[in-house]
Amino acid sequence: MLFFQGWTLTLAGYYVARAVTGDDWNIPSADWFPLFQIFLSTALFMGWVFIRNQIEDIETDKKNQKLFLISGNHIPLRHAIIEARWLLVLALACAWWMGWIFFLLFTIAWISGIFYNERPFRWKNRPILGIIVNVLGGQLFFIVGWLIRKPLEPALFLITLPYILLSVAFYIYTTLFDVRGDEATGKITFSVRFGMRKAAVTGLLFLIAGLNVGFYVRDYFISIIILLSLPLCIYLTFKTTCENANKAVKVSLAVFSLGVCVSFPPYLLLMIVFFCFTKAYYKLRFNFNYPNFKAES
Repeated sequence: MLFFQGWTLTLAGYYVARAVTGDDWNIPSADWFPLFQIFLSTALFMGWVFIRNQIEDIETDKKNQKLFLISGNHIPLRHAIIEARWLLVLALACAWWMGWIFFLLFTIAWISGIFYNERPFRWKNRPILGIIVNVLGGQLFFIVGWLIRKPLEPALFLITLPYILLSVAFYIYTTLFDVRGDEATGKITFSVRFGMRKAAVTGLLFLIAGLNVGFYVRDYFISIIILLSLPLCIYLTFKTTCENANKAVKVSLAVFSLGVCVSFPPYLLLMIVFFCFTKAYYKLRFNFNYPNFKAES
């Protein structure tokens, strides 16, 4: 379900660009096909990310009891490698079809993924470098959505800053609910390096910073999203557990996606269809309850 995160960031970038230019919320007919192309490229690329994460984290996933398809031998490793390669090739080909700037951004995202996930780099196992490369990869999708309506400009950094701060907070929280397996396999993530309580407090500080910047740039959409996410994140600061971190991230991402649906109602239907299809597939194929909103990792 990683493609939902990419889709949500892309649509957020698209609508922020429309708001900056003073456009109304109706999508012009000329934008529908570029949005379809971006959704397709993003889904293919996120599929590559999802599979590569499982390939590189087989031992950790066993300890964390998550992402079981490859670690549980339900899908042969060789088949997963082949599928990941094809997904990446198709994602980059679709990005090239959209234009050289989109191909460049997806290529940067691919390189970021290599530094984040692949040997010998594996920056996801380092507390600060993991944050930098993860946030860089995520914000590229926001910029992709922006480029449908507006060109790159210096003001874009300040406009994306609240989304960057939100992404940093969410990334730190994800290291919380993987801390047991990460520590057991020798990974030095943010939560392993600084401890769960400090990680929870740091995530909350980034959220508050994102809220302030959101109000400063008058992006009330992201400000409301952060406000709605704060209660669970504040609770997590006082009751710092892997389960509470998982719940805070899942609910906050759902709120973010539903907020985008207010501007783009068809996205809600798309999420429901893919959610139900994925849930039925995992239940029938593997007898596994996924995706869900339970506080388990």
